[in-house]
Amino acid sequence: MTKYLAADWQNFLSSHNLDTFDGLWDRDLDWFEEPNYGRSKNGWSGVCRIKVDGRVMYLKKQEDFYSYSLRHPLGITVAQKEFDSIQYFNSLDVPCMKVLYFGVRKCKGKLQAMLMTEGLEGYLPFSEVTQIWIKEKFGLSHRRELLKHMADFLKDAHQKGVMHFSLYSKHIYIDEQFARGGKASDQPVCRFIDMEKACKAKLHSKKQLRDLETLDRRTPYWSKADRLAFVLYYLGKKVVDKDVRNFLGRLKAISKK
Repeated sequence: MTKYLAADWQNFLSSHNLDTFDGLWDRDLDWFEEPNYGRSKNGWSGVCRIKVDGRVMYLKKQEDFYSYSLRHPLGITVAQKEFDSIQYFNSLDVPCMKVLYFGVRKCKGKLQAMLMTEGLEGYLPFSEVTQIWIKEKFGLSHRRELLKHMADFLKDAHQKGVMHFSLYSKHIYIDEQFARGGKASDQPVCRFIDMEKACKAKLHSKKQLRDLETLDRRTPYWSKADRLAFVLYYLGKKVVDKDVRNFLGRLKAISKK
């Protein structure tokens, strides 16, 4: 059986029987996200929320739930793929989730896997932040400041050779204090979550453009001015020039596919 346990959480997890595969798998928990099923309909994956002594954790439980690629033609558990991605992103100092526990085992012919991550307390998904923009009627300067943080965050990840590859607005979490108009705290302003599809990609590749195109489609409350400002921040430009127009053309071409 494969197993990983975060060293700085070991005492806490062991004191609450959250450090063993049996203890986690058999724990009576409600589904936070109901199980969904793989292509074969035999495998499944679901998420539970655990709150103990004021600490929040999310436990992804899977059985025969695989991802296939050229690197893994026979399949790898999706939990294993996400665990590897999270650890790799963290090694590059690209802010994302923190893994508390990861385990894989074979049981009665089924391959079971679990991935438990720390709840991002003090953060909000960007999909909610856009609603706050509308409700609180934030001024242009604060919206632009947040867009710059997000653009710099994505640019940094892409320059380090990684991409999210499923970049819905709900998959970027924003420091809540900053999102609500205050000053950013000491923690990173932006973080990635839900990294099942995250992967490596060369700088300026079409794959990284896909990240930006997906985010553009999944942010319906952005104005045209917001979208242009985001691209300018990402490219490090102050005005629209030939490079910016070419970049926008490449994004538009992807969106038509």
